[in-house]
Amino acid sequence: KPGENARNRLLNKFYARMIDESISEWIYPAKDAGLSFSIRDTNKGIGLIFNGYSQRIPNLIRDIAGRLRLSPKCETIFQILKTEINQELQNGDMNGAYRQVFDEFDFLMTPGLFHRRQLLSEIESITYDDVKKYAESVFDSCSIKGAGIGNLESQELENSINDLYHKISSSAISIDDLPETRRVDLPDKSLARV
Repeated sequence: KPGENARNRLLNKFYARMIDESISEWIYPAKDAGLSFSIRDTNKGIGLIFNGYSQRIPNLIRDIAGRLRLSPKCETIFQILKTEINQELQNGDMNGAYRQVFDEFDFLMTPGLFHRRQLLSEIESITYDDVKKYAESVFDSCSIKGAGIGNLESQELENSINDLYHKISSSAISIDDLPETRRVDLPDKSLARV
């Protein structure tokens, strides 16, 4: 789980960015056809986002399921990403004070978020083999949450989601273990005046 420690959070980040890079050429024609896909690293796991002309979304979902494994070219991508991510983390100290305050606020207020200094202390020890091992278990259990809008055939969408689930996961997350979405309701007239 990426929220357990800084190392797992980095492994999650590497996995998501390596998949994103490895499918960039493949996804290009789909983007021309009005479809899009992105994979995101979150503090709760991996997020898969599908968008586009609704009647073609089920096809994209089916096609992407087979591309969520690391390919041989990912080893080269890893070396490039390791340098990029390391530089991104180091650049945090050079951000303006305003941005640094917001980064610190996010760190303090977001469960499962790790400070960039914690991530920096771990990044050098991470190898391609570590990411490869992590990738083998990243979908050991998963949940799928989403909404379909537009001219979709509900059965076709359900079938494509089931195909995705069966290709990437060995078991579903139990209801008790689902990541909790936090919500805060503010009372009326609670805005601070400056």
